[in-house]
Amino acid sequence: MVETLLVLVVVLVALLLVLQVRGVSEKARLVGEQAAERARAEAGLREMVQPLQTQLETYQKVVKELETNRAKQEGSLSTQLKELNRQYEGLRTQTHDLASALKYSSTRGTWGEIQLRRIVELAGMVPYCDFEEQVHASGGGHDGATRPDLVVRLPGGTSIAVDAKSPGDAFFSASETDDAAEADRLLEQFAGSVAAHVKTLSAKAYWDRVQPAPEFVVMFLPVEPMLAASATKRPRLLEEAFEQKVILATPTSLIAVLRAAAFGWRQERIAEDAQSVARLAEEMVQRVLTMWTYFEKVGRGLNSAIDAFNKTVGSFEHRVRPSARQLEEHVQNVKDLQEIEPVAKTGRSLAPGPTVVEASEQNSA
Repeated sequence: MVETLLVLVVVLVALLLVLQVRGVSEKARLVGEQAAERARAEAGLREMVQPLQTQLETYQKVVKELETNRAKQEGSLSTQLKELNRQYEGLRTQTHDLASALKYSSTRGTWGEIQLRRIVELAGMVPYCDFEEQVHASGGGHDGATRPDLVVRLPGGTSIAVDAKSPGDAFFSASETDDAAEADRLLEQFAGSVAAHVKTLSAKAYWDRVQPAPEFVVMFLPVEPMLAASATKRPRLLEEAFEQKVILATPTSLIAVLRAAAFGWRQERIAEDAQSVARLAEEMVQRVLTMWTYFEKVGRGLNSAIDAFNKTVGSFEHRVRPSARQLEEHVQNVKDLQEIEPVAKTGRSLAPGPTVVEASEQNSA
């Protein structure tokens, strides 16, 4: 009985050992398969990650370059901002100096005249504009010393007078004050000054004193907002000025007027050139007609000479040569006179040419 139990125990132990060995082997196999699968997964992951890693390195390089460029640009921008700030400070100083200088009417008048000359140059109207030192105004019962700053000569014998002595004290004072009510009062005063200056210009009657007589006088406002400010405070200012033969103009509108005048002068020159060509053509026709008559005379002379030559040949053949042959019979060593051929061709007749009147009519057409 004991032996049987021992045998059973041994068998059970053997079975347990076998099962344990099998379990370990199975686990080892599973572990190997898992390791191989994990290796394959890692290899696949590396294949997937490698392009991403390369691209990431490229991105890092680009970001680094961008950061470097940004730092450089920030330094350049800082330098530019400093330079811009310096220029702004200089411009503000110059603007302040200009505003201070324009408070005085004499300085403002000089500045307006300089600006007026510049506008004339830009419009290409220098050959057709006479400035104050070239303009002489007299007569009409007014002070002969008064004269416009500029006279613009127009095609057709007319002109435009331009006055650059506009009032501006109140306007510049209004632009400097921070008090809205005071600025409004000063602008009202400025509009009144402009209206008063319009009456003064109208009373000067340049159209009666300047030759060629201007159709109207232009009151030049050297700053663009001047016209808007005065027209806002006095809505009928432009109409009232026009009724008095005065036109308010800023640099923009004046250069447009001068460019239109320059275009008119160009058209005038084209018309003059056309008239010159017409005169030259008429003179050419007259000379051609004269030469035509000479050709006709030469042709008639040639035909007359040929006819006389042929008659001479005929006389030679029928009268002179027979006598010469009779002379040969009695005189030795006399050469026989050669035969002379007559000229068969005559001068070509010219077709009848146009008369002077017909040529003039054709040229006019």
